Amino acid sequence: MIVTQAIPVNNGRFHCLKYNCKRLTKSFKICFLLLLIYLVLLLITEKINLTAITSPALPTTTSMVTTKKVKKPNKYVSSNLAASSRLGNHLFELSALLAIARKLERIPTFFIIDHHYDQMLKDTDFVIPGLLDHFLVPVSITPTDFQLKCCMWDDPDRLKNITDEYIHIRGTHYQVTRTSEVPSWKFFPRLRNELMGYLKTTKNKFPNLPKSSSSTFVTCVHIRRTDFVGSGFHVPDEKFILSAMQFVEQKGS
Repeated sequence: MIVTQAIPVNNGRFHCLKYNCKRLTKSFKICFLLLLIYLVLLLITEKINLTAITSPALPTTTSMVTTKKVKKPNKYVSSNLAASSRLGNHLFELSALLAIARKLERIPTFFIIDHHYDQMLKDTDFVIPGLLDHFLVPVSITPTDFQLKCCMWDDPDRLKNITDEYIHIRGTHYQVTRTSEVPSWKFFPRLRNELMGYLKTTKNKFPNLPKSSSSTFVTCVHIRRTDFVGSGFHVPDEKFILSAMQFVEQKGS
């Protein structure tokens, strides 16, 4: 509401004064608010410009392709297994092949040649489930000479230079009896706990076999005499074998 009042002045004239406190206050608030909004917008604009300068540029299509990690293609390794042999040999061969495959960063494969390999798969999987889960069956192979003699060490590191997709090792048994090149006589020295975990506990208690007692110590010896003949090792005679058995018996009593 506008209030008008006539006030006399010295020169005899009247001067009209308008009082509108509410309107003046409202106008001041509007001006102040507009100024505040302007300052805020100015600050936001400066911040955006600063971020655009300091932030790294978005990667281009070319840079994304360059920096993307390329997955290596799968490669495989298999071996000329002694499939016609018995279970003990199967366990050594497959365990050694698994360790060699890990050293070469390849996938171990089971190359089936005849019916002996099928039976080897069944016998091994029955005793040590889980081991064969690491193996695949390849379509094609590259034969490679490695560990051709039983019980002789051959370093798997020398196979790392082979770049073929499939490596087929023409080795047998993988049972090392002695070597001066490595501290362990096994091809798979670091897989003991893993392989033990794959073993299945037998339900057969073998009641007909002799058992050790407080007065009797039963010693079972597996003499691999014929294995050493073809490998060039010295073959022990009967006297040496009996003496060795007596030595083991004395140590165990």
